Amino acid sequence: MTIVFLEHISGDHVGEFIELDKGEIVIGRLSNCDIVTEPTFTSVSQCHCVLRRTKEGWTITDSGTYGKGSSYGTYVNDVHLIPNEPKLLGPGDELRLGTKIGKYFRFLGEGTIPVREPIQLKERLRIDTSKRRILLDGRELSLNLTNQEYELVLMLWQRSGEVCTFAEICERIWPNEKILSLDSVDADLRVRINTLVHTLRRKMSLYLGGIDIFVNYRGIGYRIRF
Repeated sequence: MTIVFLEHISGDHVGEFIELDKGEIVIGRLSNCDIVTEPTFTSVSQCHCVLRRTKEGWTITDSGTYGKGSSYGTYVNDVHLIPNEPKLLGPGDELRLGTKIGKYFRFLGEGTIPVREPIQLKERLRIDTSKRRILLDGRELSLNLTNQEYELVLMLWQRSGEVCTFAEICERIWPNEKILSLDSVDADLRVRINTLVHTLRRKMSLYLGGIDIFVNYRGIGYRIRF
């Protein structure tokens, strides 16, 4: 049976994984829920939603505390779920409980291999900056990266273990673009960065056995996880 995880992508436990180890899992603010969200996420209902294992795969249902749906909604990839209608999940889907400042998770299922840090790739994955090559165990990866994709993975690799903010990434990749401040960038630039990371995940995971080394800190930026 495929092992399935949720990853915290907001709150106090960013980057941590939760194994979905039984067929039905309730998420909410009550202490007796299977997954208890942080008290700061007040738009999460006491019993907010339910994850279920089905023959087709894992589903999420916006149930709410009293079975009529949550007060502020459940979202999959920013799509608002209809209360009590199960939604089939796929690897990489982003789950939001409550408002846009609510609790976020990423669903990791078949095709992904979440692992605890460190994942022992730091010495195996190298970048030859003189020839702009990415090497795994000394062998060049045929990634066919664009200049922007290469600059992004190089930046994250050079600062492995650190979070590169959206503003820092913009300054590196698009030095002539105007940013709002040292701490924030506009929505268009964030979408462009997220798109670059999405493409890098797809290209590199083929060579890394499904391991996702790019960690998103929602509203902040990205880091690379070895």
